[in-house]
Amino acid sequence: MLFTLGVGSATSLTNAIVTVIHDQFHHIDKKWITTIVCFIGFLSGLIYVTPGGQWMLELVDYFGAGFVIYVMATLEMIGIVWVYGLSNIVRDIEFMLNRKISFYWKFCWGFFIPVMLVLILSYTLATSGSLTYETKPYPPIAIGKFQPLR
Repeated sequence: MLFTLGVGSATSLTNAIVTVIHDQFHHIDKKWITTIVCFIGFLSGLIYVTPGGQWMLELVDYFGAGFVIYVMATLEMIGIVWVYGLSNIVRDIEFMLNRKISFYWKFCWGFFIPVMLVLILSYTLATSGSLTYETKPYPPIAIGKFQPLR
């Protein structure tokens, strides 16, 4: 079952990439685009089967999944509630649902969730220097902390 889910997810993601490229370069045959995208994906996946592959997987998982989710959720919440406006979003939702929104939801959307997301993001940024794998710390360059030249 997990194999089927994995292959299905990989197929749909690859098809999305191929479709975007084909829409931009429609004069290139879709078979060639698919071949090139799959070959590049294969080459980029080879790093994970090397002895340091698990280290790289942890970095990609941390910065590509967990960290990005905090940043995107924070920016989306600020953009929707504080830029578009809490009153506008409440009015739109009330119109769509045809009922009143309680104070609880207004408080959560307008204050609690944005503040908590900013706190979680700040905590994540403050503790990112302690990223380890098997109790061994990552080198500073791996987590974006550059050493000054001497």
